Amino acid sequence: FGPRLCCICAAFVQLLGAFLMGVAPHLGTAALFVGFFLLGSGGPGIQMATFHLANLFPARRGALIAISTALVDGSTAVFYIGFYLPVASSGLFPLRRAWELYAAVCLFILASGAWLWPRRPFSFVEEEAAEGAPPVAAPPLGQQLFSAAYAHLCAFAGVHLLRLNFVVATFEQQLKALGYAPESVPLWVNYFSMLLPMGFVGIPLIGCLLDRRPQIAFGFVNCVALVSTFLMTVRSD
Repeated sequence: FGPRLCCICAAFVQLLGAFLMGVAPHLGTAALFVGFFLLGSGGPGIQMATFHLANLFPARRGALIAISTALVDGSTAVFYIGFYLPVASSGLFPLRRAWELYAAVCLFILASGAWLWPRRPFSFVEEEAAEGAPPVAAPPLGQQLFSAAYAHLCAFAGVHLLRLNFVVATFEQQLKALGYAPESVPLWVNYFSMLLPMGFVGIPLIGCLLDRRPQIAFGFVNCVALVSTFLMTVRSD
């Protein structure tokens, strides 16, 4: 349906999620869970509405998509600011005000998406045709979904996302199992929460490597994941 409609719908979902998070203390826990679900559902739509811009620069397509992904990962830091600001201000800046500011950003994204985003995504095939190059027909969707390349992509992404979510969800339990002192566990969990969004720093480097040496990029990512997983098994003693 194009990046414009995608951005508008995603921003509206984000806006509704921010509203429910802001009024959750008055509506109960159900509104909190629904709002959290809507925030998680709307975010990818806003991000994906920008991916087509990379088609304008095919030689740097991997790097541009990686930068877009990095910015989205880094933007999670706004939640830490929204959490610590009410605490640091001793209640002068309530949590509801933080969600109101977040909702204002969603409104800006919705308005800018409706005004600036094109109805159809920029296509690399169309750019080549405009320059006189012979058009290349994309294979049908069904053929893409059942191709070996798509299966490899799903396996690669699925394994790494499963590993990442497992580490994030069980980090506190892993610290206790590895022998860390109980009183130090909350401190390490806090450090981990603050460092987690900083992973966006290396994403553009991976994107640049994908544009030049994709096989090396995949091998490097796998090696980093293997080393980090091994380090998570080292006991504190």
